[in-house]
Amino acid sequence: IDGNGVTLTKYVGNAVDVYIPSSITVNGYTYSVEKLADGLFEDNDVINSVTLGSGIDEIGDRAFYDCDNLVCILLNEDLKSIGDEAFYSCDAFNSVIIYKAIQTIGADAFAQCPNVVIWCSADTVGFNYAIASGLKYELMNTSIGTPETFEINGLTYYVQDGAAYLIDCADGLTDVIVPATSPN
Repeated sequence: IDGNGVTLTKYVGNAVDVYIPSSITVNGYTYSVEKLADGLFEDNDVINSVTLGSGIDEIGDRAFYDCDNLVCILLNEDLKSIGDEAFYSCDAFNSVIIYKAIQTIGADAFAQCPNVVIWCSADTVGFNYAIASGLKYELMNTSIGTPETFEINGLTYYVQDGAAYLIDCADGLTDVIVPATSPN
């Protein structure tokens, strides 16, 4: 705990679909969740999907290292930093939307993820990282308006009330992931 914010340092559980809230309450005090610690989910072979609540601005080094069954993570628009080897060797990981707010992506953050596609806007840290790392990427095009649904690597998203929601990643996962007016 640092001021009013916390770093999540340990995950105890066996949930397949994990939601990390934007705040937690401990002994009657509410703290904002600001960071996922280094190695938080390292070598976890159970999780399939993770959704980050708003306000979490950092994913630590090796946070999801070697999570073989992790298929998707729904980042929030507040995220500023992805640590070194954060998703290294996540064999099933298939796509991630990298927002403009991201300021740093660490070395080998998505290395050894054979199926990953980085969705990003041109001239952003995500775009530059994908190019420099030789990763597959897709540019998000906002000039064509907002669709009712769209698909990324076989995962269907729908747009409602100015936000995009994932349909197929995991039952019950409905956190906002993309602003409908400008996903970049």
